Amino acid sequence: MSEDRDRLPGVYAIFLTLRDEGLDDMDIADRLGLPVESLPLLARLAEAKSAGLAGEKKCEDAASSKDDA
Repeated sequence: MSEDRDRLPGVYAIFLTLRDEGLDDMDIADRLGLPVESLPLLARLAEAKSAGLAGEKKCEDAASSKDDA
């Protein structure tokens, strides 16, 4: 998961890291310089982008396995 997070654009990776560290919404918003009202949308976008990268990696791994066979 860390590799996927490294591939995310900065604000998404930072948001997910801060959330995983247990910071509350007010602290996350403050650290990112964003209004707290923007965090639900940011969370959805970050999770979707992270899931998309994880899906890409699975496809790449599957393609690589086929090539090796």
